[in-house]
Amino acid sequence: MDREFEREEGWPHDWLRHTYGSHRNALVRNIAQVAEEMGTSPKMMHAHYHQPRPRSEGEEFFALRPADLLGDQVVRLRA
Repeated sequence: MDREFEREEGWPHDWLRHTYGSHRNALVRNIAQVAEEMGTSPKMMHAHYHQPRPRSEGEEFFALRPADLLGDQVVRLRA
């Protein structure tokens, strides 16, 4: 993400990355696996994600779909 977007929207630096890491670790409970998926080290994962979220929170996060958030603003297309 570029800095212009962060400044305009007010999202903290690496917010999406940290959100992914927290919720992915909640699901798999495997620091080494999530570290590899994120292109970082297990040591860095322990520094930032040593207290994982509950599994149910990870499941809820990865189940989110645009229609859940935007309702009728989402136009469904046929495949």
